[in-house]
Amino acid sequence: MSYSFNFTEPTKATAKLRIAHEFAKVIVGQPIHAADCHIAQAAACAMIDGLAEDKPVSGSISGSVSAKDWATTYPSPYGLQHSINVYQA
Repeated sequence: MSYSFNFTEPTKATAKLRIAHEFAKVIVGQPIHAADCHIAQAAACAMIDGLAEDKPVSGSISGSVSAKDWATTYPSPYGLQHSINVYQA
């Protein structure tokens, strides 16, 4: 299962809120991502904190989970992948 989203927000704080909102939507649509979205969210927020100024923030985040038994309601993930890009214009 995989996800991807882009964002542009006016401040670092609103960018972090937007990321939390987007991950909540991912988990509703793909419950297996409850196993990994918190990891990517924490990394993205830490990266935003590292930006020098509080001006508009844009970015893209994607990720995927590999599982052994997709036939079960809650398969166990065995592989995780994330790509996180944040920047200021």
